[in-house]
Amino acid sequence: MKLSTILAEPGGVLAELLITMKSSSIFSSHVMFLGAGLLFISITACQGPAGDRAVPMSGPATNSSPDVGLVSGTALSGTINGGGGVGLRCGGKLEVLDLYEARAKGLTFSAADFILEAPTNQKIADFVGERVAKHYWNPESVPVEQTKQIFAKDILLPILEGREFMNFATGKPEQVRFVETLPLSNDWGQYQIPKACSFEQIAYFSDVSTELSIVTSKWNELDSLSKAVLVAHELIYLVERRDGIEKLLTGPGSISGATSGPTSESTRSFVGRLLSDRGVLSKSEGLPLVSQLLRCSSDDSFANDKEDPLATYFYAFKNKKSGETNLVFKQILGAADIYQLRAELGKNKSLSLVRSLDSPRKSTFFVRHETQNGKLKSVEFFGTDRKTALGTKQNVTCEKF
Repeated sequence: MKLSTILAEPGGVLAELLITMKSSSIFSSHVMFLGAGLLFISITACQGPAGDRAVPMSGPATNSSPDVGLVSGTALSGTINGGGGVGLRCGGKLEVLDLYEARAKGLTFSAADFILEAPTNQKIADFVGERVAKHYWNPESVPVEQTKQIFAKDILLPILEGREFMNFATGKPEQVRFVETLPLSNDWGQYQIPKACSFEQIAYFSDVSTELSIVTSKWNELDSLSKAVLVAHELIYLVERRDGIEKLLTGPGSISGATSGPTSESTRSFVGRLLSDRGVLSKSEGLPLVSQLLRCSSDDSFANDKEDPLATYFYAFKNKKSGETNLVFKQILGAADIYQLRAELGKNKSLSLVRSLDSPRKSTFFVRHETQNGKLKSVEFFGTDRKTALGTKQNVTCEKF
């Protein structure tokens, strides 16, 4: 496929970064990040705090407090209509919880030192934009460098500079409010923090009003690395709440029948690793050359302009080592994972495990496939018990690039 040809098919919100242009310019203002239901993710800002005051990091919070004991907890209620970024205050210093937890796991951030030494909003936007673009790139995306520039220019910089940002899906500007205080969102999931430290809400995005609120005083306390992590957190958490794979595995009518909203636990883990020196295996990891790939769709979107909100999209190819057919999923029944989802279809297996590569959650569910004349005909997904169907059986169409 030529780079100038951008396929306008759904593929998992932001998580696929498929871009469709309404003009010939790659930097056109009519840029959409496609996802389930063609959702365009945009966060906007009005006039915000000026400058980018660097504050020394607190470091591992257990070293910045005389009480080095840890307190563990679980906030299971989750969030239904929004989610936010929480900070951890230890010894008078404030940093985002994602960053503290990443350091507590031994992760380092030396690759981000340049934004601390001479902080600018452009550096922060480029750093986050590059990590996101590299992770979510797929064979149907524009080149990584162009994706990075679009992401940094049209989404990240407006947030960092306190500018209004247009939602091109609705044709309306959205807002970011800078406020004096915010209540704790209580969507942390499992956590472990030093006893002498406390949570403080830094930001909250309302899914109802599509408005991001940021506490000005706390934003000004953050150094550039924490700001980078916070911006990445807000974007990724928005994707996870709306289209994350957890809604399929734990939502109403699924395996557990749970009705509580998602927590930020998995997002914090992902963002911390993504921006750390360790990084995360990209969603295109292990894919062969395009000439060896098939792209598959459950709604036949290659031939039609259909938009099925519960569609499944994936790549299929022969694994050179095992000789078996591998599937790498972009979207399953309208949901996408921030990690790569992969299944190897054994010839004599009725069910094949769908693995979430490099994910600490180790998602485990199953896919059943049918073939006809040596070609994939249908897929059907089941829970961990191998019996509970996660959705209806879907006929699929595959084609070469």
